Amino acid sequence: MVNMKQLLIKTCALLLLMNPIFGSQPQLVPQVESLNLKQGQFELTANTSIESDQASQKSAELLRLALTKSTGFTFASGAKAQTIKLQVSPTLSSLKDEAYQLRVSENEILIEACHAKGIFYGTQTLLQLLPSKIYAQSKQDHKWLIPALEIKDSPRFDYRSMMLDTSRYFFDAEYVKRFLDIMALHKMNIFQWHFIDDARWRIEIKKYPKLTEIGAFRGKGQERIGGFYTQDQIREIVQYAADRNITIIPEIAMPAHALSAIVSYPELSCLGKEGQTITEMPTTHSIARELYCVGKEDTWQFLTDVMDEVCELFPGPYIHIGGDEAKYDRWKKCTHCQAKIKELNFNKAPDMTDPVIKAMSKKHLKDLPEKRLQGWMTRRIEDYVKTKGKAILGWDEILECDVSKNAAIMPWHNVKSGKHAAQRGNPVVIAFTGHCYFDAPESRIPGEITAATWIPPISFKNAYDWDPSLPGLSPEHQKNILGINSCMWTDVFLHHPRIAKENPPLYRQDTKTNLISEQYVEYLVLPRIAASAEVVWSPKTKQNWIDFQDRMQAQFSRYDRLGWNYRLPIPYVMQSPDGFMIHSAISPLADTQVHYTLDGSIPTHTSPLFKGSLKLTENDKFLAVAINAKTQHSSLAFGHASLPLKFKKYGSKVAQWSAKRLKPNKHNNFKLPLTGMINEAGTYELTFIQTGGKNSVSTKQFTLFKNNTEIIENFTEVVTSKLDEAVSVRFKVGEYETGATYVMHSKIAGNKGKDSKGLILFRKVAP
Repeated sequence: MVNMKQLLIKTCALLLLMNPIFGSQPQLVPQVESLNLKQGQFELTANTSIESDQASQKSAELLRLALTKSTGFTFASGAKAQTIKLQVSPTLSSLKDEAYQLRVSENEILIEACHAKGIFYGTQTLLQLLPSKIYAQSKQDHKWLIPALEIKDSPRFDYRSMMLDTSRYFFDAEYVKRFLDIMALHKMNIFQWHFIDDARWRIEIKKYPKLTEIGAFRGKGQERIGGFYTQDQIREIVQYAADRNITIIPEIAMPAHALSAIVSYPELSCLGKEGQTITEMPTTHSIARELYCVGKEDTWQFLTDVMDEVCELFPGPYIHIGGDEAKYDRWKKCTHCQAKIKELNFNKAPDMTDPVIKAMSKKHLKDLPEKRLQGWMTRRIEDYVKTKGKAILGWDEILECDVSKNAAIMPWHNVKSGKHAAQRGNPVVIAFTGHCYFDAPESRIPGEITAATWIPPISFKNAYDWDPSLPGLSPEHQKNILGINSCMWTDVFLHHPRIAKENPPLYRQDTKTNLISEQYVEYLVLPRIAASAEVVWSPKTKQNWIDFQDRMQAQFSRYDRLGWNYRLPIPYVMQSPDGFMIHSAISPLADTQVHYTLDGSIPTHTSPLFKGSLKLTENDKFLAVAINAKTQHSSLAFGHASLPLKFKKYGSKVAQWSAKRLKPNKHNNFKLPLTGMINEAGTYELTFIQTGGKNSVSTKQFTLFKNNTEIIENFTEVVTSKLDEAVSVRFKVGEYETGATYVMHSKIAGNKGKDSKGLILFRKVAP
């Protein structure tokens, strides 16, 4: 719940947006650098043509295709009454390659840039100036009007990346293209393709066919599943991306996250072919302890051969080499690796004045010889790809490997590593877990789908409200921040049958085997990719959370027309200060309805529709969800009557008792709904406060159920003693599960009589 002032602003904005006479200001995402509205408008008709110079031809083709689907017009070039003109202009040479200028008058639309990249982004903005029906995949009856205006636009950061992990879970080539389409609409320009991990090897390497024959699959016989991308498919996808101004950066992890290669070619491991203990691809997610054995030259032959083929396939400037989460158990016992450590004198005592050594954690200092070996490996592969015209990119662990200043660093742990890399002079791409890891859910409230639990949720606002430039850096060092990389890891997808079962409204109509996972990707990525896009594209001065949410209403409509799945926004609930009146419960989306309950149960499409206002009693617990035409549900919005100030320190009210619910000296069963109130692991407290009557109450045998399974039982008995005095019982939730339902069963009785009433409050008191 947000405060009253914020809700009033939000409600007014939503009502205005839903008013058909409102909306002359284009709802663009990401926001542009400058926009000046003019008098008049341009109308797309059958007499509109698209004209382009040679450099702009590909963007013209894509624009013509997008417009033709929904309008039915051909937009053929030639003398027409109205023209959409795309041209690269030498007079704009002072602009960034991705900058553009867009001018709309009654008879002409002109998109100019100094490079074809800018032309493409101008066409993306042009599409957003039209009604959202322009994104429909079939002909629509509509009047296609564009307001006269002038836009000047340029990206804030040059590196705007999204990563898709296809190693843990395989997506076919067509879906990868769809993912690229999602990126293109949001003006993202780098696709980090996570091909390789312990789970699977997904890229065809001609010289080592077992990598995909063995490493791309798991299971046996009819249960064998998996897949990989052929080199022809990769070339096709690379071109598809390039047409949309997206560069693909492949991630080929080393020395860790390489189990798929080691199972395929056991001689690559420290244990060798005969001593290899893992002979089958894993069926569950884990971080393997197996590393490439870098003490053997055969391993280097393999790595350079792989890099030869990878560098030929991907024309971009970087090869991402991973470098994270290496556990050195195998290297410590390996005669080859220990011999290499001795040969290179890596057993010497650390020089604590060395900035690389100073930056190391105490844990890594204990592994210093092996850390130095990883550094040697990293520099050696860096030197090799340099001969191919490439630089390396790696997770922030490679900072401790003394890489060159040409190596790009991708910090994911914390701000400190990002600042250290930038101050060192390395290019930096930010991928902080708190803002960029979209495998995490957006919240832990009921109705949120199951997702990764190893990091806290990343709300839509978390994805938007931050600054990648890392305040505190000098202007000189801030120039080393290239941009950001938002990540869609798929570890949790290995459990996707359970995910499908737990989230039937999202998946029940699926017919295609992996559609569950495709929809799941989009649910987690959309709309948070829009937040990332604005963070890296729009000027900081143009970034405003409330304004962004307003503009997102049009963006959600575009997603609908394109058939993309997304997370529905939670309803905005406006409640009176005393909590006894719900003034409004509004969905941010015009084509959704708000349903509610008052008994603590989760609303469904059969629950009452919210209309007007609603008065609450002390017994009511208001829960609301937004539900769209596909009966997809948002997460829950909450409301309840306020407590007297003297009781608020004990938490939120979950229930109350009165004479009609009690029996003298006989304990009756009762249930406390705690779904949504238990939202992470930790210690929680139930408090009982008698507020009236002459009889105290006794409560005992507390049993907590998660998804109808008992997880905690506590036989403590608590007895109220006098009016307004609090008595409590505590319990610890050791493992929270996103989307789970929590209910406390207990027994309550009146002592000697039933003349009693009181409150039951709940709060978290410790981690």
